[in-house]
Amino acid sequence: MEKTILLSLSRKELKNIILETLLEANEERNYTSPSSEERMNQKEAAEYLGISQVTLISWKKKKKVPVEQIPGSNKVWYYKSQLKKVLQQNPTLLQPSRK
Repeated sequence: MEKTILLSLSRKELKNIILETLLEANEERNYTSPSSEERMNQKEAAEYLGISQVTLISWKKKKKVPVEQIPGSNKVWYYKSQLKKVLQQNPTLLQPSRK
């Protein structure tokens, strides 16, 4: 059983602790974040894929495409490399559906 320790920390100290923890977790997973140059907002990502924003939102809700979103925020980011990977793994995604 872990012990709970309560400390009085400043906002800056807490922010540094969280940042260090996230960096360590990413290093442990050997994760490299996509470059900011390839980051796109929802409109740019939809244009890049040649689909409507409505379709992209639907794919996001169905977890068909990876998206980065800060909890409690409406801002979402897509990355070209991640979208390319999804399309390579699922080439039928961009084909028109049969109705």
